[in-house]
Amino acid sequence: MSYPPLRALLTPVLLMVILLLGGCQSAPVANRAGQGGPLCCASGVDLALTQDGMQKLIDHALEKPASDRLLSAAWDGLTANARSQDVRTDDVAKPAFSGKPQPDFATYQSSANRLFAAHRGAVDAAALNYAAIDSMAMSLDDSHITFLPPEATMRQNRRDAGNLGTTTGLRLERRTTHPPVVLEVAPGSAAEHAGVRPGDTIFAVNRRPVESYNLREFGRAIDGPDGSRLLLDVRHAGSARMQQLTVVRRTIALDLVRSETLPGNVGYIRIREFPAQVPIQLQVQQAVDDFNAAQTHGIIVDLRGNPGGAITVMQAVVSQFVSQSPLGYVVGPDGSEQTISRRGPFGLHQKLVLLTDGGSASSAEVFAAAVQQYGDGLLVGDPTCGCLMAALFFPLAGDKSSLEIAVERVLTPV
Repeated sequence: MSYPPLRALLTPVLLMVILLLGGCQSAPVANRAGQGGPLCCASGVDLALTQDGMQKLIDHALEKPASDRLLSAAWDGLTANARSQDVRTDDVAKPAFSGKPQPDFATYQSSANRLFAAHRGAVDAAALNYAAIDSMAMSLDDSHITFLPPEATMRQNRRDAGNLGTTTGLRLERRTTHPPVVLEVAPGSAAEHAGVRPGDTIFAVNRRPVESYNLREFGRAIDGPDGSRLLLDVRHAGSARMQQLTVVRRTIALDLVRSETLPGNVGYIRIREFPAQVPIQLQVQQAVDDFNAAQTHGIIVDLRGNPGGAITVMQAVVSQFVSQSPLGYVVGPDGSEQTISRRGPFGLHQKLVLLTDGGSASSAEVFAAAVQQYGDGLLVGDPTCGCLMAALFFPLAGDKSSLEIAVERVLTPV
């Protein structure tokens, strides 16, 4: 079967890259009873969770990883965490793997048993498993593949249910070759109370220079539970003075959809995400109807910072602003192809401007691509993320953690 080619229909920023910040077609993650806790080294450490993570990556990742690659990374993560638990690791050499999953895992387990055999204390088996699985996910160098420990899994479930919140109120530029800049500070948020402003440049997080973080580490350093402290070394825009601000994290809710009439009688709709379980298209439709009735001079749809979400919800929203199909294509690992078509009435009767930036990703980019492809509006803003993949969240057996794995590719219209 021939596939529709990626069309250079967008500015270079909207060209398709295999990258994802938000989950497309994400499925709720089932919470299961946890099985962590210290285990006696004499009886060995249960690494079945690592085996389950390895198998899910092999079974579901688009680029099928080999077991030797995964377990080599898992061993690095395991031993690093073991050392943090005061386990001596120098006496056991890194095992050699063959690329055959079951024999490889048996070798991994045997080497781990030898590693812990001489250790007289107890170790945190859950921490060892989590470090190993996280290392496997990171070794694939694909932001579509992410390990979510229990707390992150719970947050993802809440997002899918439409409970969008933030503990800091910060939205940051994706780091490239320079320190990140604060793009947005949510009103009433912990960051606003701490004195963080849009346009601030962040140079250190928790006294660690930002250049020493990779993207995933940086995101995890910013995030955290309510009541915890985040130290930021920042420089305000236009200032030469560096200062350290303390953000005491506190969760506030964010509206998925917000609309208002701007000065000059212009309609404005902010869409923060396309959640899997919330029909936000009804809110968007009501806003469009109100603006049409008020005969506004145009509508601005703000997709800045929108990481994407469920394709089905995006379809229903985009159909109100885009006059033609297809909106895009989903291509499975076997090459099977599904068309993303309009779904619902076209309700736009005035000019449309779409705002995007580097945080606009996944389904938000399909929206932008379709608007530009069919000439239904004007794109304004910064280059988008280039994150077009459909991902699912897979719970890990016997635990409350999960793996996010991209299972399909998404193409923009031809």
